Amino acid sequence: MKRLVVVRPLPGALRTVEAASAQGLVAVAMPVQEYEPVEWHMPRGDFDGLLVGSAMAFAFPSAMLDETRHLPVHAVGATTAAAAQSSGYRVASTGVGGLQAVIDALPADKHHRLLRIGGEERVPLDLPEHVNVVEAAAYRLVDIELTAEEAGVLGKDAAVALHSAGAARSFRRNCERLDISLPSISLACLGPRIASAAGEGWACVESADSPNDAALLALARTMCQ
Repeated sequence: MKRLVVVRPLPGALRTVEAASAQGLVAVAMPVQEYEPVEWHMPRGDFDGLLVGSAMAFAFPSAMLDETRHLPVHAVGATTAAAAQSSGYRVASTGVGGLQAVIDALPADKHHRLLRIGGEERVPLDLPEHVNVVEAAAYRLVDIELTAEEAGVLGKDAAVALHSAGAARSFRRNCERLDISLPSISLACLGPRIASAAGEGWACVESADSPNDAALLALARTMCQ
């Protein structure tokens, strides 16, 4: 069985490794990026709620928490919803399958002006007429250089789980810097945009049926067998 390498940032990488191990996969966390806070600037105007695509939005102490805690949260999933509640927010809705699904589920009989809090790099959304979104960054992702020892793990016919386009680009740069053979690595991607960011030359590049960890691990299982 191939080893599954999870390159998303901590702490998410550890959650994915735990879930993969519970399914019988041999998985290891090898982050190629890490989070760091950015200076918070509250956009002007009134908002009906927050649109949040990552639990990391609540991870760093900042004025953001004090200035937005009165707003209900529309969370991308259960982990983000739990982080919001732990930080004192009320959760209005919890999605499954990405932020676009959260947007699509908003009632069309009223207008929604939402403040989207996330990283400096964000997935574009298709907004219907009854939804307006203002974006603000609470954190950024910075690249991490993998070590020669980690390169040795990757050089042994591995499968890699990719959760974001940024991680895909960072992972490729690491492979090229360390002279790791791309044709020896299979990529399991959370979606087509991530697969495109990874580029060409890999043994195999496939996208999960749905943008969530369960679907990604189902794909990874087939690659690792």
